[in-house]
This record gives sequence, C-alpha cells and structure tokens, in this order.
Amino acid sequence: MSRRARLSRVLAVASVIGASSLSFGCGSSAKDDDVLEGAVVPADGPCTTGAGTTVLSAGISRGIVVDDTHVYTATDSAIVRVPRGGGTRQILSESSSPTAFAVDESALYYFTSHPVDAPTTDGKGQSATALVRAPRDGGSPELLVDGVSGTAMLSDGKRLYWVDAGGVNKYVLADDTQSSVVLERGSMVQGMALGAGALFLAVTTLSAEGNGVSQHGSIQRIDIATGALTTVIDGLAFPLGLAIDEHRIYFIDGNDYRNATIQSARIDGADRTTLATASASSIAVDAHAVYVTTNDAILKIDKATGSSSTLVSGLDTPGNVVVDGGNVYWSNATSVAMSAVNPPYGLMTACK
Repeated sequence: MSRRARLSRVLAVASVIGASSLSFGCGSSAKDDDVLEGAVVPADGPCTTGAGTTVLSAGISRGIVVDDTHVYTATDSAIVRVPRGGGTRQILSESSSPTAFAVDESALYYFTSHPVDAPTTDGKGQSATALVRAPRDGGSPELLVDGVSGTAMLSDGKRLYWVDAGGVNKYVLADDTQSSVVLERGSMVQGMALGAGALFLAVTTLSAEGNGVSQHGSIQRIDIATGALTTVIDGLAFPLGLAIDEHRIYFIDGNDYRNATIQSARIDGADRTTLATASASSIAVDAHAVYVTTNDAILKIDKATGSSSTLVSGLDTPGNVVVDGGNVYWSNATSVAMSAVNPPYGLMTACK
C-alpha cells in the first residue's frame, strides 16, 4: 500500500483538530468514581469459533466492539451484532452512515444523520448529525446530543468520549453534561485508549513549513478527573493505533507504512522499546500478547519473550483488530474465507 493510500485510509477515521487546549471541567470537582483505576484488559477464555477463520458478517465494518456474547459492528446503514462464534446477524438499529459507535453494559451509542424539519430554498431536505443511544439488544434509539458528530468513540459505562473536528469530547451519562479538550491546531487523533485514570491519544500534528507541510507525532494523555492534557511520548513520526494494559502503552509508529514499528512504553512514557517492525495498521492487547494487523496477516507478539508469530495469513488489508477471551476479531477488505468471486468486505474472527 502506498503512503498516499495509507494516509487516505487514516484520514477516513482520523479527525483534524484546531485551536489551543482547554479542560474537560464541568464546573464541579470530580468524584472518586470518576477516576479509572486501571485499564480493562480482556481476560483469557475458550475460543468460540473452533479451528480456522470464521466470517461473522459480510458488509463494510466501521469498527468492532465485543462483549461476553456478541460482536458489534457498524455498516454503511446499520449497527449490527452477531454471536461471537458465528450465527444469525441481527440488525440492532438502522442508521445512515454511522461514523463512530461504542457499546457498554446497558446500551449502544453511535452518530447518525437525521432530517431537519425546515427544507432548503431549493426544496430539498436538510439533515443534521446527532449522538444517539439504543438498547443493546435492539429497540428504538434515543437522541442524546443533537448537532454533534465524531470519527471515533469509547465508553467506560459512565462516560462517552469521542473525537471530532473541535477536539476530544466527554459526555457524562448520569447528568447529560458535556465538556471538551481542544488539541493543537492541525492535530489528527488516530487512536484512543482508556486506562490508568486517563484517556490516551495517538496524535499526529500537521503544520505549514515553507512551501510544504511538516508533521510530528506524540502520545498524549487527558486526565479523567481534572481534564489536564499532557504529552507522554514525543518525537514520533506517524503514530497509528493505540492500546494499553495495566502497566504499559502499545502503539504503531512510522512514516513508511511498510516499515512501521510496534512500540511499547510504561504508562508514564518511560522505558520505550521497539517490539517489532512490520506493515502494521491497527493494534490490540490482552494479558499475554500484542496483536497487530499487517498488509495481509494478523501478527502476534508475546509480551514476555518478544517473539513474533503469524496468527492468520492470506488476508487483504485487515484492520480494526480486537481481542477478547480466546478470540481475535478484525475487518477484512475482501474476505478470503468466503467463496464468492468478488467477496465483500467482512467481519472475521479466529482463535488467538
């Protein structure tokens, strides 16, 4: 994949930010339960798919979320779920091109467009975007915040976090309050992870330099309790993808897509090390290993030994890798596990 193609792929899920920094503060002090004590690392468990690779769902996958029983993904027209081991796909909520979504124990959340009552002067209908919530097992969506949109979203069960053109937003579910942190102008957020009392961001900042554009990358941290924004790791080239466990941050960095590095550092940014070099594009972590997608495979890196192995090969530009229990999940451009002459995009899983 060329660097231009790679950048186009990144910009499809990244958000370019403007202005200076600001805090999450909502006018009151944080409560004790507003602080995340540590990262949620998927527990090991039995694989639900059996041997080989399983296609869970056909159709473009705009991100993946997993719970104890199902895998959730957004397509071009709906939020759907399918049993972790494969089975009947269920449409939970129809949506016009959802741009980001998240799932917690009680509901699913996504951005969607909806018609506006007043037509334009040429008689055509207008539309607006909104953040909505729907029951996790299907049902009518409820509007939470109108006039907002985002390119990536996370939920910790109490708060929603999302990236938009203005920065990083927090929405508190208990009292419907919203606040934001605005990043440096020209910043693209290309990865988010929650843990250790903070929201971590993989950021690339573009700025004018002479007749061209320069870029620099960093891993940044927003404190959940205070909203303070700090830089944990600086001097990166093009950070892409971010994961976290109880002790360390894991991320992909590299100007050259074919020679990106998979790196790790302590939560405070110290003890930075390179785990592997590969054409990596997305990353996930469990208690024992780091998983990354390359041009055509899922790579598994053992945390204890640093040894790498190919978990699944023969893929077509896989992305959105997620691990949970005994399984790894990802989206695949042309699902090689299907027999169609021109197989569609798909959501796939395999034992890890």
